[in-house]
Amino acid sequence: MRTVLLAAALGACGPDPGADRAAYTAVVSDKDGAPAALLARCQRIGDPVLQGDCGLHVVMTEARRPSGDPGALCPALPDGLWRAECWFVTAERARKRQDDRAAAAACAQAGPFRADCAQHLWQGEVHRLIHRAGARAFGEALPRARRIHAHWAPILADVEGAEDFDQRFWAKFYQNGFEGQGSFVDLATCDTLEAADAARCVEAGRQMYARELGPRMDHHGLSICAAPAWDSARLAPYVPARPDPRLDAVLDELRTSRCPG
Repeated sequence: MRTVLLAAALGACGPDPGADRAAYTAVVSDKDGAPAALLARCQRIGDPVLQGDCGLHVVMTEARRPSGDPGALCPALPDGLWRAECWFVTAERARKRQDDRAAAAACAQAGPFRADCAQHLWQGEVHRLIHRAGARAFGEALPRARRIHAHWAPILADVEGAEDFDQRFWAKFYQNGFEGQGSFVDLATCDTLEAADAARCVEAGRQMYARELGPRMDHHGLSICAAPAWDSARLAPYVPARPDPRLDAVLDELRTSRCPG
């Protein structure tokens, strides 16, 4: 996120671009200035994009300090994306300190980044749980996954934008497992689970297969609309998956939406 914003900043033109860039460079080069003083210098930059990135640099530097408190600086950043990104950084800092409720409270103030911020708090733990083990370990890993889910569900309950926590959590869990075996979608691994878990697993696999289809077919110069119709068996050399009628249904849905007639 910050890389995109900074690129826009460096290409922007303010009332006095040379002075703005000199002021920006002076702030980001100052290793000893107090955060409040550095922010005040950022606020004197005329170009609003460069000013915002300057402030965010101060925030991120503060977040790296052992006793830093980046959240205290967020109200001083321009309202909008810059301040939202500041709260995102604050949430990451609180998570590293294992203060999960403070992290969730920071995400709640992260504006358009709220939902992604909330996911960022738990997705690393889910990845570590299942990615290396792969999809064949779904059953073994589920008890631990349920404990992670039970921990975060009440903490994120009041974070606006995180209402789809259940959907995001289980999609990430199962898709991380499939990704751990080379993005090979094998819905047969879902069928070994109890009904509710199997349904979540199948849906996550279908979503992942749909996501992989377009880029992989484009890479190989294949068209979804070609005849005879593609199925998951014919596509297996290009889109790695165990052939399955439930994946064929994904292909049918894609053809219906994209192919004339």
